[in-house]
Amino acid sequence: MEHPDTASVMDNLAKSYRHMGEPDKAEQLYQQSLKIREKVLGAAHSDTALSMKNLALLYQGSGNYAKAEPLFRKSLEVMEEVFGFAYPPMADFYQDFGFLMIEVGHGDQAISIARKEKRASEAGLGTILSFTSERQRMNFQRKRHPYDLLATLGDANDLAGIVVHSKGVILDSLLEDELVAQESKDPATKRVLEHLREEGRRLADLDTTFPSISGRDASAKLQANRRQLEQKIEDLQRALARNVASLGLVRRSLRITVPEVQTLLTKHAVLLEFIRYDHYLGKLAFEPRYGVVLLGSLNIASNNAKPGEPVWVPLGSAEAIERNLEEYGAAMRGEKRGELSLLRTLYTQLFEPIQKMLPKGITTLVISPDAELNFMSFATLVNEQDRFLAEQYTIKYVACGRDLVFGRAGKKGSRRLAAFANPAFGEKPAIAGASATNAVHLAMLTTDQRDYAGVTLAPLPNTLQEAEFLRERSSAWNMQGVMYAGAEATEAEVKAVKSPYILHLATHGFFLPDTLPTNQPAMDTRLLGQERMPVVLQNPMQRSGLAFAGAQLTLDAWKHGETPNPGNDGILTAQEVGTMDLKETWLVVLSACDTGVGEARAGEGVLGLRRGFIQAGAQNLLMTLWPVSDKWTVEMMKAFYERALKEGDASGALAQVQRDYLVKLREAKDPVMAARLAGPFILTFQGETPK
Repeated sequence: MEHPDTASVMDNLAKSYRHMGEPDKAEQLYQQSLKIREKVLGAAHSDTALSMKNLALLYQGSGNYAKAEPLFRKSLEVMEEVFGFAYPPMADFYQDFGFLMIEVGHGDQAISIARKEKRASEAGLGTILSFTSERQRMNFQRKRHPYDLLATLGDANDLAGIVVHSKGVILDSLLEDELVAQESKDPATKRVLEHLREEGRRLADLDTTFPSISGRDASAKLQANRRQLEQKIEDLQRALARNVASLGLVRRSLRITVPEVQTLLTKHAVLLEFIRYDHYLGKLAFEPRYGVVLLGSLNIASNNAKPGEPVWVPLGSAEAIERNLEEYGAAMRGEKRGELSLLRTLYTQLFEPIQKMLPKGITTLVISPDAELNFMSFATLVNEQDRFLAEQYTIKYVACGRDLVFGRAGKKGSRRLAAFANPAFGEKPAIAGASATNAVHLAMLTTDQRDYAGVTLAPLPNTLQEAEFLRERSSAWNMQGVMYAGAEATEAEVKAVKSPYILHLATHGFFLPDTLPTNQPAMDTRLLGQERMPVVLQNPMQRSGLAFAGAQLTLDAWKHGETPNPGNDGILTAQEVGTMDLKETWLVVLSACDTGVGEARAGEGVLGLRRGFIQAGAQNLLMTLWPVSDKWTVEMMKAFYERALKEGDASGALAQVQRDYLVKLREAKDPVMAARLAGPFILTFQGETPK
């Protein structure tokens, strides 16, 4: 029967045959579908154009470019006529056609097509960011592939623009929504923001505790309650986003230009924007790879480039790099013996190609990692002369290049220093009534199983040295210092702190897996050591956190289905951190194990404590990538604070202290042990690179 619905069924069946490796059957069905649509809908209909594209892709996959190209061109002409050049779904059309142009040797046309793809993609991104919730934005970002075509072509200029616009854009848009709402003179807008924060705190409490419900319908009630809260939050997020759109504002991340970023780089600094992308191999085949865009100041030229011109450096197979990164992580955690050759190999893979392209006189590398590179300390890489990268360059980190423009600075009048250390994990928190327990039976959701049997939070007496040092030195730094330790180092006290100039948290950190392997009942979650326990939590912002007073009691209570007070149960999750007020905080130091780990999402940073503290407003954030040594951490923290507060450059201070200790420990021990002890510390910053 010649009907459009019949053509749709044929298209779907043809796609199945194509995936099953039966191109002849797929071709026949695609041709029949195209004939029906041309006859019933006409040649200028968008559905007809889709049939043309499907058939063109089939021919492209088999290498029959003579048939693929004219079909694709005709399809694209129809779609542009119907929808225009900047219609968001056109981005996929342009990208696919761009890959075909590469294969047939039309590189110039491919670049032109890639620029159209960029325009369509950013049009869609701007719309999504202005009218949707965080969940919808994340889902949209997950489906985008903004770098693939430009990176495959090696088009550094346009690639730099899309990276600056796209990297970390979801978090940036959420922060912008709050910023616009805070500055709004409309009371209704401010109420929406406060309501959003309240509902966010309620959802964080719900997802990190066991509510007092029981019986056969407990699971359904809990699910319904969560869905209701999530829907309220999404509605409020959409309302804030519409507020930005109603002011006629283009998202600030899309307004930024590459030269604006470059003007904030000193003449001795280069920004390294790493990306993970799918490199086109031909015949619809792709390979995940890493690459990096080099951005220097406007009057500095990289090798074979004009002054201020971005440079693209391909780094090769993501599989090969990530295989070594996995081995690196195990070695740094002490799970296996680390070899110096591994540090050299990663140097060869990730830095040697960059070094060849760096301008002369560069002394500072501002690194914006992507995907699994977020969990490697670049300072620890070793060259053939066995010198650490930290010895050759001052290494600083940003989440993305836009952070140089949108930096925050703590108010000079806010001179408070709050330090938390050695929490009494096995004691009730000092705040009266905060840890009251409701002993009830719970029918737990399968998606929220927590079996914390065997987990023990070891005391951290050495961290008291850090906190006492800070309290003693605070007056010399013209600050008011306060220390919380033992039973007073509570989650509630942390949440109550409002924008101190410095917030120091010396305690255990954790990140839990989202799923369990089907072939084993438990796994090493790296929660506070090497204990093993199965945990299933879907939201990465709930799986990352810090432990405070009473945390051990909470873990023990959870084993028995009991519910400590969620506001002061000793478990501060990244989601709860995101609701804190740290917008005037210059420095947050997470002097603990694994505070920088989380779930890496290509293009959107690390979902975990990093995201939580940035969302809360911290300008400088010091974290760790693997377990730390109490002894060496105390020494390094003292040296870091003295230098950071003297020079006013937190990221530069860490880079110099880390370099000194890497060299010192290499001489006293060996390079791998030096990397393990001095390497886990990284500091991300926002704002202009200090002169």
